[in-house]
Amino acid sequence: MSNSIHQYYGTAQAAMFLGGLIGFTEASWLLYTTGAPDMLSPFYAVVLYGLIGRMFGKFTSLAIIVIKPKRLENKQLGAAALSTFIPMGGFILFYQIRKVVFAEQMPPIWALGLILLSIAALCALGFVGSLNRFFTTWRSTGLFVLLALFSFISWKSQATQNAAFQHDFGKPVPQSLQDKPNVIFLLIDTLRADHVNAYGKIDIRTPNMDALAKDGLLFEQCYAQASWTRPSGVSMFSSRIPSGHSTQIKAAAAPNEAEFFTEVLQKSGVTTAGLANNINLTATFNLDQGYDAFMYTEPKYPLWGSESVFGLTFYKVLEKLLDKIKSNNARSVYNYYQPATVLFDYAKSFLEKNKNSRWMLYLHLMEPHDPYFAHPVLSGGTEEYSGEAYGRKGNETPDPADLSKIKDLYRQEVEYMDQKIGHFIEWLKTEELYENTMIILVSDHGEEFMEHGHFWHGTSLYDEVLHVPLIIKTPQKGIKDKRIPWQVRSIDIAPTITSALGLESPAEWEGKDLIGDATIKELQNPTQNLSEDCNSKREYKSDLDRIVIAENNFEGNILSSIRMRSFKYILANENNPRGLAKEELYDVQSDVSEQNNQIGQTGSICDQSIPEHTAILKAVLGETLNEALQNAVQSEGVELDAATVEKMRALGYMK
Repeated sequence: MSNSIHQYYGTAQAAMFLGGLIGFTEASWLLYTTGAPDMLSPFYAVVLYGLIGRMFGKFTSLAIIVIKPKRLENKQLGAAALSTFIPMGGFILFYQIRKVVFAEQMPPIWALGLILLSIAALCALGFVGSLNRFFTTWRSTGLFVLLALFSFISWKSQATQNAAFQHDFGKPVPQSLQDKPNVIFLLIDTLRADHVNAYGKIDIRTPNMDALAKDGLLFEQCYAQASWTRPSGVSMFSSRIPSGHSTQIKAAAAPNEAEFFTEVLQKSGVTTAGLANNINLTATFNLDQGYDAFMYTEPKYPLWGSESVFGLTFYKVLEKLLDKIKSNNARSVYNYYQPATVLFDYAKSFLEKNKNSRWMLYLHLMEPHDPYFAHPVLSGGTEEYSGEAYGRKGNETPDPADLSKIKDLYRQEVEYMDQKIGHFIEWLKTEELYENTMIILVSDHGEEFMEHGHFWHGTSLYDEVLHVPLIIKTPQKGIKDKRIPWQVRSIDIAPTITSALGLESPAEWEGKDLIGDATIKELQNPTQNLSEDCNSKREYKSDLDRIVIAENNFEGNILSSIRMRSFKYILANENNPRGLAKEELYDVQSDVSEQNNQIGQTGSICDQSIPEHTAILKAVLGETLNEALQNAVQSEGVELDAATVEKMRALGYMK
């Protein structure tokens, strides 16, 4: 009996060490490939994966004691090691290959075969004996302790990062920037354009965003370059469409070679600060380029996690399970993101210390992003949060019957956030920082509410996820309370900022200044142009309309779209998970909700047949994507991924 107890204990220790080693390996690989700013994940992974491994070891030991297989006699430690490695290592390997190599899609049969073949090779009984000789009880225990100790010592605190927002960087205003404005780049996550009252689409209370529009320009037709945060955000910072910055899939980080507007400003003597509130735009994915002070205002991760821990495979599994079992009426916003009040407090600290410099401040507000929280204070209550929330993690496919409730919670989030923006703007005015500050308010993408049969965002390129608000308040004289009716893009924001500061934009940027001479002239003498090829039946907003390209490679949905001269063409990969048609063509002037797909229909629009319209849009889309790929950062000598090849083949650019 004592021998069995010894074997049981020793087996658990061997499995615990191997589990910890697996966790340490994954954490180190993630840190190396992503660059998360904290070093908690190796220690966390050693402990978490060690406990999981110990569980597998105990199960194996009990099975051996009960079954007593002769071929495993006196080989319990080796069997425990193998029984830990196969399920844990196999699951992590499958998860990471699926995520990194196959963009969230099921790997093909040959890839699964290789994984199974590798596991089968390790199951050879001769190998078990070798493992048994290595994984002695004391050796396993000692190695685990050493591994945990090494990881613990490597763990670095993030206190210095937070302290940067209390620091006076002491940068004087450069002579060339003496008469230039400061900049606040206010990026609001998941805000639909039609949920800002100034856009006049629905009745919603957003008086502070509306007032900001009265003090500047409201762009009626601004479109994002992707429908989820990372590629859309990188497009804004780098002024490149997704094919140009190569940051489309979940595993992709922004290349160092992609020059951000923050880098241009910092090199010119501007004091730059960034408060990222969404992990997709943090140091983990190389979005901390060009800042004097940068901080990810990370949420209060469950189970004492952190930014680096969030990437661990088994942490994601546990975190998702916890979220699913948690009541929708007992949620805390701090477990998902930091509310606007926290970001504005950090912003005030930075501005108080650096108000005598020329500065740029980026803030990322998350309120409209799911989970949508109820705010009793909006309807006369005293609580800002009731705990009621509705989110994607626990409701991947919501019941359409809940649509009204979901939209009401989303509306509450927008109205609540608007109040906080108003408080911050009042503070800017009190501190005499408002007048000489350019404020750019924009969203990275919108949200779907069953307009095309789905919820959330990231899996389509319809206007409900691409049409975003863009409001620019500028000290520039003569630009106040103006509405811009022509079509613009998120990639135009970066050159607008550099131009306002009198700085030259990098040649590789694809966007154009939104407040240039042509815009001023059009605002002073507005004109309306009629299309000659439409027999004067179709009114165009302006010759300043810009061609909008959008792209997505998200969870197997590989999409591209072009919006040009009141038409929109969308190309999707065949057999995509969303079930989208391979081609869609919409006359978005008469069919604003994109419900009537013209592909396959007979007849003509503006004296051109539908196939002719399609051919023109496909040609321009293909040329634009091809040019972006030719000039893409990190493109030289890099083989195109399968998604890009498929997309370019469909557009006729590859055989």
